[in-house]
Amino acid sequence: MIVETNNTRLTAALLAMGFTIYGEIDFGGAVITFAIAGDRFGGFTPNDYKDAWSDGMWIHRHPEHPFSAIRKVAEARDWIVSRVVHGKHEATASDDAFRTRNLNLASCLVADGFFLMRLDPFTREFYFPAEAKPFREVFKVHPVDSAIEWQLRYLSQFNWLRRCMKKGTLEDQPKNCGRQSECVCLTSI
Repeated sequence: MIVETNNTRLTAALLAMGFTIYGEIDFGGAVITFAIAGDRFGGFTPNDYKDAWSDGMWIHRHPEHPFSAIRKVAEARDWIVSRVVHGKHEATASDDAFRTRNLNLASCLVADGFFLMRLDPFTREFYFPAEAKPFREVFKVHPVDSAIEWQLRYLSQFNWLRRCMKKGTLEDQPKNCGRQSECVCLTSI
């Protein structure tokens, strides 16, 4: 089955779940359309996921599905970039706050319910409550098939797609890790 979309986030989600880009991509137009090929993943087709992307209740009906973890981190990343990095979001940060410069880690923390207190505009550090600190180790190890692994797969594919769009060509696609020792999901923490 082939589904077409110009939604980069949805494309990254489908790639993270193992679907593939089909055919050539015209990077020269104002809108880039991706053709996604694949049969099924987790009981759903690419077209089902395309419909689910705009269905806000889907993640509540399927809370344990990898697509739900992916949607949460996609929304968290979008919120951080639009409202925190390019907007105004500040709360008081305590002295023991957990800090990171890693946008992927910050996105996963927000997706998993941690409150983002602030972004320091000078150091570019995101501040979270101290309770978020242990999550850093989960982020590094991310057990196979866990929500965090699916979130990192999405972020890896999304970042790859953004690089390809800037360059105007598809470069070597990152592999979805499945094993911590072969993980390409992480950037420096």
